[in-house]
Amino acid sequence: MAIKHNKIKRIIISLLVVSIIILLNSCGAIIIPVDNNESVVSETVSEVSTCVLEPEISIPDISETSEPSGFEAEISSEFAIVYDETNNKILFEKDSDIRCYPASLTKLITAIVAVENFGLDEVFTVGNELSLVQTGSSIAFLQSGQKLSLKMLLEALLIPSGNDAAYVIASGVIRKLENENDMYHRDAVAKFCEMMNKKAVEIGAVNTHFVNPDGWHDDNHYTTARDILLISKYAHSIPVIVEITSTVRIDETFLTGEVVTWVNSNKLLKETADTSKNYYNEYVKGLKTGFTDEAGNCLSAYGEYEDKKIYVVILNAPTDEARYMDVNLLFEKAFTILN
Repeated sequence: MAIKHNKIKRIIISLLVVSIIILLNSCGAIIIPVDNNESVVSETVSEVSTCVLEPEISIPDISETSEPSGFEAEISSEFAIVYDETNNKILFEKDSDIRCYPASLTKLITAIVAVENFGLDEVFTVGNELSLVQTGSSIAFLQSGQKLSLKMLLEALLIPSGNDAAYVIASGVIRKLENENDMYHRDAVAKFCEMMNKKAVEIGAVNTHFVNPDGWHDDNHYTTARDILLISKYAHSIPVIVEITSTVRIDETFLTGEVVTWVNSNKLLKETADTSKNYYNEYVKGLKTGFTDEAGNCLSAYGEYEDKKIYVVILNAPTDEARYMDVNLLFEKAFTILN
């Protein structure tokens, strides 16, 4: 009787094992011999976890929302991003998180740091920091001993894209903040760059690093298209930067009496008689151009059409013409899908 009882017990256990295997297979688990293959193990765990007794939960598809969709575009610029501020939506991206070089788009954060530390009437004197300006730089033709208000310096920085103005601002801000008028100009500029980097992180531009205030090429001076968008958006929240970057031409008289005229480097803002080189866009309201051999042709632009507000950032366009054609195409596509 004991033998018969044990036989019945073995049959019952066998039936239970078979039932368990059938139940596991119905849940999607696959029993595979594994040799410490982590990917296979995780796939098995994932499949088992899908076998639940609770009712399914419907997860909404964000593509079904009423927000406008993005668009596709063929552009020659290596890096780009288009942002719809009205709906807080990215409309287009091209390698927007890949490290690249900002050239003079750097000057947007130079302006931000200056404005957030001093009033527009603060007086600065041009000094020996001009020796830091590299040969071949775009300049505002500042000379040692000239006195300018901060607003004048911002105009010199952002309209003709003066590298000389960038160094006057950088050294002047630090010397004033630390009350050391004789501070060595290289030390002052280095401290200003620390402020630039700190501000970039505050803005959210965490993949950016600056080593100078003008954007002259350095392998350790880099950014991404997305970070430039964040910096541009922040810069556009400051009224004086909006005013200056949308100015086509200005005549200025320094506090020491010199008279200058500066013309904006941004061709989107001005019409020309030569239609083959007319890149004017009536909807564009500023921001900044940039160029170095390593960075290529760069541009960050802000535009408005009716109630639509769009930012377009491109970096490393192969030519000056390509830069403006790409930006105008991206604005056209953005405003079209938002209509």
